[in-house]
Amino acid sequence: MEELDAAGLLGRVAARYAKASTYRDKGIVRTTFQTPQRAWSKEMAFTTAFERATHSFRFEIVLPLPTPEAVENHDRRWIVRREGDRLEVRTFLPPSASSGGTFPSAIAAATGVSKGAAHNIPALLMPEELGGRRVTCCDDNARRIEDENWATAACFRVHRTLQTDRGFTTETLWIEKASFLIRGIEHQSKTDDLCVDSVTAYEPLMDAPLPIGAPMSDS
Repeated sequence: MEELDAAGLLGRVAARYAKASTYRDKGIVRTTFQTPQRAWSKEMAFTTAFERATHSFRFEIVLPLPTPEAVENHDRRWIVRREGDRLEVRTFLPPSASSGGTFPSAIAAATGVSKGAAHNIPALLMPEELGGRRVTCCDDNARRIEDENWATAACFRVHRTLQTDRGFTTETLWIEKASFLIRGIEHQSKTDDLCVDSVTAYEPLMDAPLPIGAPMSDS
């Protein structure tokens, strides 16, 4: 295989997702906050399922409880799911359900609470429907850095610095060499009194039959 620069590598990744017949994953978003006084972290689990032929999609994330005193076993899921033209959004903290609105607006609403997980991969699977910045966008800032393993998977890595409303954020993509699928996305931002590290870990599977009932099933 030819040696790819950052632009070539990101282009291969974008094309892989845009042509997928099916996709599913499960993952974790881990965020760590650190100030001069203390450090704390939170973790959110998510799943994605997508089938192009039936125009079906489902994203679910389980949100952390707001306080340690919150009721145990409280349902904390946020779900966006679609089958054909049918769209449903469910949030359970606070409880609500709706079948109105548009698919892009439903994804946008879930993006903030999921630290980007609701948008990062769906925007690659459905680039004609979902706008906004894509993790595969290539600019002069994107560069290859040393390859490393993500767990047991050999990965390419692409690194860049992004300017946001709150200053600068670094982003590193971990791309599995065997499949060109994204295995991890790391972000780090710093201000004078706060450092935020976020790691989104993926276990992806593409172009394989989906389980019976997916992606619309809540089971």
